[in-house]
Amino acid sequence: MSQRRAVPHRRLAIFIYIVLAILPLNALANGNPFAPLAPHIILNTPLTDKSCNPFDDAALSGGSSTTPGTPTPTTTGGASSSTCCASSMSGTTASETDLVRWLQAEALQENGGEVTGGSAGGAEGKYQYIDSTWVSSAAKFYPPASVYPDANAAPEAYQDAVAYLNFAYFFKQEDNNLFKVAVDWFYPAANSDPSLLDVDPPDNVITPRQYANAVIQKFNSNAGSSIPIKVLDAPDFAKYAQQEGVPLPGAAGGASNPGSVSTCQPASGNGAVANNIVQTALNFAWPDTDDAAHTQPGTIGSPGSEEPAYYKAWMEYDQASDTTDCSAYVATVMIASGADPDYPKVGSATQQDYVEHSSKYQIIPITSATTTADLQPGDILIQNTVGIGHTEIYVGPQSPKPGVNYSVTEASLGGHTPDGVPTPNYMLSITGAIIARYIGGSS
Repeated sequence: MSQRRAVPHRRLAIFIYIVLAILPLNALANGNPFAPLAPHIILNTPLTDKSCNPFDDAALSGGSSTTPGTPTPTTTGGASSSTCCASSMSGTTASETDLVRWLQAEALQENGGEVTGGSAGGAEGKYQYIDSTWVSSAAKFYPPASVYPDANAAPEAYQDAVAYLNFAYFFKQEDNNLFKVAVDWFYPAANSDPSLLDVDPPDNVITPRQYANAVIQKFNSNAGSSIPIKVLDAPDFAKYAQQEGVPLPGAAGGASNPGSVSTCQPASGNGAVANNIVQTALNFAWPDTDDAAHTQPGTIGSPGSEEPAYYKAWMEYDQASDTTDCSAYVATVMIASGADPDYPKVGSATQQDYVEHSSKYQIIPITSATTTADLQPGDILIQNTVGIGHTEIYVGPQSPKPGVNYSVTEASLGGHTPDGVPTPNYMLSITGAIIARYIGGSS
């Protein structure tokens, strides 16, 4: 029996069919079917559909990195992903939830979520900054961290603050391209020279492509979501975020607490942060407990020893009483932040009556059994049973600089402009005082 020979043109047709079947369509669309893939995945688009994942599964199992590259943003990149991975998201600024998730994924990839530790390549800390990169990034994005010579020496909140603003910058520069952001962090030269995407950089055990794919896989699978991101514990963080045009995160891990954190942008240029009672209260108060340094003559409309941001906001939103008035301080915080534009501008008794009859607040009477453990950041404490009355804001434990610790911000009529108070113990000792917890609403 003779064997039938394949017709030449049929062989060619079969070859073309196979080639077209295996080549990435997005590469063909960009004119180079043999170029290395550098997928363009937009933030807010989880890769839940297997057919939408342009990454090589084998790359996702790559080892951990040892030394991230110096974060130098680049703007060149590879091919776009298929349309099923596209998002309707517009603009070039990642959302605060995306930034928190990205930092969690990076922290897990870089150091297993641990705050300190080093590598053979000289990288340190939660995000494995090399020392020179830490120094330059701290100076550029969050100057308070510059007092620490390396990431290992910095508190976790300071490391998070630098990284949060650092990566926000990358996202903006790379138009929210996750692959390029990851490569910027790990080995930025590979964004400019795609031939380096599949080569292990010095002192590393995986390639830039493997690193980027691994971080994105963690990001999309929610791996590391229990790792806390403590940027709101970093002193004056809102100010530096505002300077960079970066949204503040929700509570660590992405949760929301109306009293303490929120999905928010600065309400104005006066230090207020939209819907964020705690950060606005901190921005309006001196970051210490030195009442004597913040006395003021008490002349309405004349700047004295107020924190400048508070004076500006008070001029804009209150002016119903002196800037040393505790009730004016609380009212300015509530109104300027936008949390409650209807909050009475002056008088702790008037304010107590208001919150007790408003659906925006949960009222918790203070009894002999009440302790600090019953408080949440953003709670307003009010008493009108002793003396002339008083009100203040519980902001949670704060330590803006060595030796300074407080958990309450307040002013005192005729005494001092807003600053910190070590504890809320005085107010918690007064039976008949209340805790007003803002829960939102319109009436």
